[in-house]
Amino acid sequence: MPKLVIVLPGEPPRVIPLAGPSTTIGREPENEVQLDLPDVSRRHCRVEALPQGGHRLLDLGSKNGTFLNGRQVQAMALEYEDRIRVGEATIHFVDDDADPAQVASASGDDGAFPWSAGALPSPAGRQAHQGEDTDDTWRTPRGDVGRGDRGRGDRGATGPHTRRSNRSYLKERLLRLGLLSQNIASEQDLSRLMDTILDEVIDFTGFERGLLLLGDEDETGRLKVVRGRTMERGDLDEAERRYSRGLVDDALGQRRITFRSNIASDRAFSARDSVASMGLESALCIPLIVTPMRTVHDANEDRRRTRRRSRVLGVLYLDSTSPIRDLDDPDLRLLEAVAAQAAIALQNARLHHQATTDPLTGLANRGFIKQVFEEELRRARDAREPLAFLILDLDHFKRINDTWGHGVGDEVLRRASGRFRRALRRDDYLGRWGGEEFVVILPGEDTDGALIVAQKIADALRSRPISEAEVRVTASIGVAVYPEHGDTPGQLIKRADQALYAAKAAGRDRTLVFRPEHDKTNHRTSPLAGLLDGDASRLQRNLEAVFDTIDVLRSARPPREILARALDNVCDLTRARRALIVVERGEGGLEVLAGRGAGGRTLEADQAGDFSQSAVRTALAEGRSLCMLDSSDPDARRFTSTSIDKLGLSTIMCVPLIVGDRTLGALYADDHTAHREFTQADLAHLEVMANQLALSLAANSRLYALVSGSREWEETKSLKDEVARLRAELGRLRGADGDPGP
Repeated sequence: MPKLVIVLPGEPPRVIPLAGPSTTIGREPENEVQLDLPDVSRRHCRVEALPQGGHRLLDLGSKNGTFLNGRQVQAMALEYEDRIRVGEATIHFVDDDADPAQVASASGDDGAFPWSAGALPSPAGRQAHQGEDTDDTWRTPRGDVGRGDRGRGDRGATGPHTRRSNRSYLKERLLRLGLLSQNIASEQDLSRLMDTILDEVIDFTGFERGLLLLGDEDETGRLKVVRGRTMERGDLDEAERRYSRGLVDDALGQRRITFRSNIASDRAFSARDSVASMGLESALCIPLIVTPMRTVHDANEDRRRTRRRSRVLGVLYLDSTSPIRDLDDPDLRLLEAVAAQAAIALQNARLHHQATTDPLTGLANRGFIKQVFEEELRRARDAREPLAFLILDLDHFKRINDTWGHGVGDEVLRRASGRFRRALRRDDYLGRWGGEEFVVILPGEDTDGALIVAQKIADALRSRPISEAEVRVTASIGVAVYPEHGDTPGQLIKRADQALYAAKAAGRDRTLVFRPEHDKTNHRTSPLAGLLDGDASRLQRNLEAVFDTIDVLRSARPPREILARALDNVCDLTRARRALIVVERGEGGLEVLAGRGAGGRTLEADQAGDFSQSAVRTALAEGRSLCMLDSSDPDARRFTSTSIDKLGLSTIMCVPLIVGDRTLGALYADDHTAHREFTQADLAHLEVMANQLALSLAANSRLYALVSGSREWEETKSLKDEVARLRAELGRLRGADGDPGP
């Protein structure tokens, strides 16, 4: 039967037979092998028997790693005479015949490290050093830490150390500080950052639980418990978040770390605090202090001599009902450094959270989730993996606001977002797209996986009513998947939106995956969908063009002038060399009704006559927008023909003019230059302009006469104008003769 031989400097070897299915090694007493050492986690690693015979070593998520024969491992099969290093301990995996004394003597300096000032050697270890009195020996009395009137306890001095062990101790502390700071600084999500800070500090100090208290956003100074964690990295519920207010007040008053041990015997402290009923033995409070970037100056103060004033962001509070190892000065200095790092990280994460989070639901806002989508799509493209994008819309949400009020509507949004979040994995992304719309990003999921997640979300939402009003809520969901339905964020967003529109049109409370028949210009959840996806400067320019077009179309200008002004705006928006309005004539023939060139140029008949008829016919036949930004792209040729090469066109945009079930024509723009900077947001603005143009062409009899080719209106108007002119002239003549007229 194999066994473990544990070797620590100054102690006799310990022998652990491997009789059971597994042997857990860690700092806490519940482990089969307890190693009360600074770099050992509570549950550090495990040696377990394999079903087919033999044993393997498994790291249990330790902070400082588990090393096998000098190499850090996560899981590895063991062979006899393997050396395992856990913190300062060397553990030999040997057979039953091995002599522990010989194994220990063979360990040497390569497998074990001298114990440090933070460790607590056994009595045998301390006795092994008694009587040493060499030049390399030094003693450090523990003394009073002087942090918040902390008690000294019963342990007294830490014992003798050599200069070599002192260097090892300093190296260990620097390493631990680096690891703690790195783990804290690498986390940007505010929720996970708070968990990380508490877990790291609890793991280092050995306390049973920890709380994070932060000041209110209104800076009133009132602290509130925002997080609670246990030593097993579990969450504390609201009822378990009691703490010693006296200790917190002492730490805040002195603005430094406050540690108390032997609390049960400290009657003076227990009498003024609630800790007596909690049965606490030890407690620690660490202020989180930050220095604002902006300096506050007094009116009569010299700015050159002004120092930045720090403020308390919150506190880290830890306690335990059982005694823990004493914290020495280096421990507390390290905790001060960690607290400073944690305070900076929390402040930055708070600012990041406010800038990227929807305040009502706590989800990522539209701008941030769009940025995440672009990053995840690039990652999926590089890894050649699928990526699913879902748009969710709460059904009949306006009816909820109208019936129960906006307060209930807000509660529905908050509760619905919570149910969505619980139905997703940790690596999935959820954000509020706007209003009652939400989006979900599923890295690595194909269509089948996206449908499974969508079903979980829908089931979670309809599982039970929301709020005291017992509101029953359902959602319609549209799904688009990379690369099947598009390879850019704009394409996937648009197609998921079109699938969502189809789901609502089919009766709501269902999920639909995008299909080609959904790709119609009028198949959108809203005619304004996608307008806000561009950057600020482009958005302003596009909206100005759209609003100017709407004003022109509603004006009383002559029909030709109205169309010319609208096409000028199309050229400005698309940056195309020309824009045309094309209508069908006769048996499938195409005619250019109006055309304008960039810069407000009027196009002659020969300049407007040659265009990509195949693109126009495809848009009219399928009732959908076409956008080719580069003719060299093979995917763009699915709706084009060889005539494009003859015309030398690189960019083509064509949007059908549809009113109801009638197609009036097409809005067309092209250029010889590939406009790669043209985005789906630009196309969405162009579609809004086309929608307004189509409505005006149908509602304005003067414009409709141009589209239909009828001259009836023009002839009637000319006749009326002529009659009016003649009557005016007759009245003038009669007035000149003194005759008042009939």
